[in-house]
Amino acid sequence: MKALSAVLGGFVLTLAVFASGLAFAVWILSAEPVRQAAPTSSVAELWPREPRKVNP
Repeated sequence: MKALSAVLGGFVLTLAVFASGLAFAVWILSAEPVRQAAPTSSVAELWPREPRKVNP
């Protein structure tokens, strides 16, 4: 019985690690890409038209 519970516990822990890795991968891959400023874009294109508050 002790061996069976050890195998079952190891299996459950393995599934938990796999699920957390899968959730982290989905979180990373579903993020919106950051807009890259092209070398040909002007400085005015980098700034928004309306002011936004920035919290340090």
